[in-house]
Amino acid sequence: MASLGNNESMDENELLLRHAQRWASGHGRPFDRELIALALDLRSTHDGLAANLWPAGSAVHLMLERWPAHGPVEPPDVMALTDSLDTFWRFLRSTGRMAGASEEPAQLRKEAGKAAKQMPEACADRSRWGSAKSLLSFGAEVGISLDDAQTTEELQERLDRITDAWNDLPQDERIRRTPALDHPQEAEGIAGPDDDDLPPLHSEAEIGALVRGSAFTAKLLALREWVGDGREITATEVLRPSVARQAYADLDLWAWERASLALDSRLGPAIPDEAMGPRSWRSARDCFALDRLWQSALHAGLVQIQGRRAEASPRIPETDSEWAGMGLMSLLGLVGRTDELIDAEVLLTVLAAVGSEPDREPMSGQAIKDWLWTLTEAEAEGGPEDPERLHPMVDAAIERCLFLFDDCNLWRHVGSRLAPTALGTDYALVLHRSLEAEES
Repeated sequence: MASLGNNESMDENELLLRHAQRWASGHGRPFDRELIALALDLRSTHDGLAANLWPAGSAVHLMLERWPAHGPVEPPDVMALTDSLDTFWRFLRSTGRMAGASEEPAQLRKEAGKAAKQMPEACADRSRWGSAKSLLSFGAEVGISLDDAQTTEELQERLDRITDAWNDLPQDERIRRTPALDHPQEAEGIAGPDDDDLPPLHSEAEIGALVRGSAFTAKLLALREWVGDGREITATEVLRPSVARQAYADLDLWAWERASLALDSRLGPAIPDEAMGPRSWRSARDCFALDRLWQSALHAGLVQIQGRRAEASPRIPETDSEWAGMGLMSLLGLVGRTDELIDAEVLLTVLAAVGSEPDREPMSGQAIKDWLWTLTEAEAEGGPEDPERLHPMVDAAIERCLFLFDDCNLWRHVGSRLAPTALGTDYALVLHRSLEAEES
């Protein structure tokens, strides 16, 4: 089975895979080393994720997004992959190698089991394929395979022949064979963000640029740099209170907290100076201004847990693909943290309202509220809700959502109105699939 990525990350993981195979043999558990090596390679190459970092949602992302897009043309043995992943996760957890931001193996297995039912169809759906995978499939069609190439020179010669044959195709045929992901400007007529099977609409270059340019990403990178070689954490994997207070001061989080308090109190931004500084809290998790960054950085792998210390990840994303992957994972982490304040469905609704019609005039916050009023009233029809009670609840949820995610480049401001961005449109699809996976 040939991987479409490079072999560097697989080499780096060779020792880990040997230990995992030995552990699996000793515990009588199934383990297809080749499948796991390929899975780790795909995640490292395209998402910049370490082999031992498996946050919530990462199994679904691997099986329904990353593998269909960049894995081999032939789909894997899904049951063997699921069982081998389960063994690998158990090995990581039982030997103390699992990164601190990872989900528990039992939950990851449950997540993978649900994704397994959809994986064959996802892998067969050519609209999900990346350009390299489409090109290799075309090569097989014209009788040029890379599988038995003996030397690098022979491999390159075959790639050149495939590329020449591809370039000889009419442009319309190349566009038909290539996913809309690689031709966003050619994708007229494709379904809108409510289409369950829609692949990302924009290139990794567009998404990567928006991730790199967001204020939220800048804060995450500042936190990573601040963590540096190591900071003390508690048993619940958050910074010790005294360390967290230092982070709060060094990262200048008061401005964000003051805006949050103003929103909570509806008193405006004029908060007395003596109220400045972190509120009274016993755990760093109580300080939302810090914890939203902390949980998102862990989820994205920018900060890693090693025993009772947190350390900065050894590298930050470099390619557009890595930036895009890191950005989407950090946003999933942020949604997981903000879910106690607003339902994730509220963000999904806002993104749908802002980006459902790209050619429409930008929407005001009030227009989004009006739209959600209509949806909520329809759902509550015949129920106990009434407009006088419902509308303030909807207004508060929308305002809080717009505040919590305003620094993420999910939308852009056009005066007092909001317009869609490529990141917001594509993240709506990722979030929709993530919520569906949780419900199924």
